[in-house]
Amino acid sequence: MGNFANFVNPETIHTLGLGERIVTSLFVTVLGMGITFAALVAIWGMTVLMSKIITGFETKNSIAQAATVEKAKAAPAPAAPAPAAATGEPQEDENLIAVLTAAIAASLNTSMHNIVVRNVRPLPDQTPSWSRAGRSEQMNTRF
Repeated sequence: MGNFANFVNPETIHTLGLGERIVTSLFVTVLGMGITFAALVAIWGMTVLMSKIITGFETKNSIAQAATVEKAKAAPAPAAPAPAAATGEPQEDENLIAVLTAAIAASLNTSMHNIVVRNVRPLPDQTPSWSRAGRSEQMNTRF
């Protein structure tokens, strides 16, 4: 620690010999690198701890979901929907296609006559579990 005191006063730095300057500079360098390494190890440890906590929550949620699925399988299946609902479906598809065509035309700055929508199918949800959990938490804390 005696060498570190040499850098406190700028006037004493100029009075030090080359060997003392090098030793003190190396001491300051090692001290800075040591503090940085300790901080990185602490961040790594906190990351591992949070990962273990989140994994514990996810396994609890998956067990609860499995129990819900088993209860749903044990319950009798609801009756088939009435055929009248099937007649309303083409109208909904036409509306959906019209809205999609208008949105595509607006984003491309072109006429709706230049665009043909041939197939409409939903894409699978590829949102990570942490994103879904965060979104759910945000929505649940609003009310």
